Amino acid sequence: YDRFESGFGDPVKCVAADAEFVFWGTPGKGILRSAHGGGGHGSYTTFLAGKIITGLFVRNGKLYVSNFSEETIQVFDIATMTEVRRWPCPKPTRLTVDPAGNVWVIRWDVASTQKPHEGSVWWGDKTLSFSSTGAPGPAITDFEKPLALTVNQSGQLLVGGLNEHSQVWIYDINGAPAKVGAFGAPGGIFSGTAGAFSNSPKLHWIKAIAVDANDNIYTGCTYGTFWGN
Repeated sequence: YDRFESGFGDPVKCVAADAEFVFWGTPGKGILRSAHGGGGHGSYTTFLAGKIITGLFVRNGKLYVSNFSEETIQVFDIATMTEVRRWPCPKPTRLTVDPAGNVWVIRWDVASTQKPHEGSVWWGDKTLSFSSTGAPGPAITDFEKPLALTVNQSGQLLVGGLNEHSQVWIYDINGAPAKVGAFGAPGGIFSGTAGAFSNSPKLHWIKAIAVDANDNIYTGCTYGTFWGN
């Protein structure tokens, strides 16, 4: 949650950071930027005020933005916060950038119960890709209800979402995307003895993925309800 206008604040829908700043998107308030550690009420700067921001990613001094309000991907130079390029993208949500500069974006599924900024009951229908200049590239369509994605140190794309296999699927994205592996037990928390954890990772409804410099995988999962993570 962000800001200080109420006891609970406003729900943050996406977050990214570099060594100096934290950026976050709150429905209808645009991008808010703060130094690490915050600093109290009003200690943030607003960009794209009033816009619905559903995805943020930082790479090589650039801030990549899913602007759901305008159905565009925007790229900002973080040093000046000036826009360096933009291109149209239908219903963009979470996004990541691979080492070649290609942008991968989960497109919101209109069959979802809610829009991404309305609540937690939403999902994507496919993962789109664009070149660094915005030219459309190949899409990933075989992953059911994607919700999260990232790129590991080898340049592979990791995708998670809202489905029964409850795994992170790993794609080779050199050329046409191809599934080359998976992380997590098939069936997730319901595999083996349902509800019991084991030495195998047992996940469920993956809503966030990140990797560190050693390719350790971090996931945010939902168990039993869209609201409890």
